[in-house]
Amino acid sequence: MRQSKHIWVLLALTVALVGPVGADFVNGADAERTVAGRSLVEWSTELHSSSPVVRRRAVLSLGAFGKSAVPELMKALSHEDLVVRYWAASALGDLGEDAKSALEPLRKVHNEKSIGVRIAAAYALCWVGQVEEGRDLVIDERCVSQLTG
Repeated sequence: MRQSKHIWVLLALTVALVGPVGADFVNGADAERTVAGRSLVEWSTELHSSSPVVRRRAVLSLGAFGKSAVPELMKALSHEDLVVRYWAASALGDLGEDAKSALEPLRKVHNEKSIGVRIAAAYALCWVGQVEEGRDLVIDERCVSQLTG
């Protein structure tokens, strides 16, 4: 039980101290703008690249498009690349209330094997107003057993 409490405290501190990273930058962003010379559609297409570097660069760029990137980030939550799933969940958390339409895909991350992806999804759930769900996503028996060995 003590381990569970530590995980919750760590998550709460992270959310409280970091906040939705880049929120000032993404407010008002739309699909017509470009990030690093590419449109939302171009970055979204790169999520299907055979190169892990290209896929990861793409998912990291999507959040800068703000609310208009939410549908693509939701799709990325089920990507085969673990790192893409992690950064998609993190980007949704950074978007805060603008990512509220991603609640269902974020909830499905509960069965994710990677604790990192689950923590990123918990971060996102907290920032879209579902703090208890976010907490429950990381505080379960699998998580405690991974930490305690």
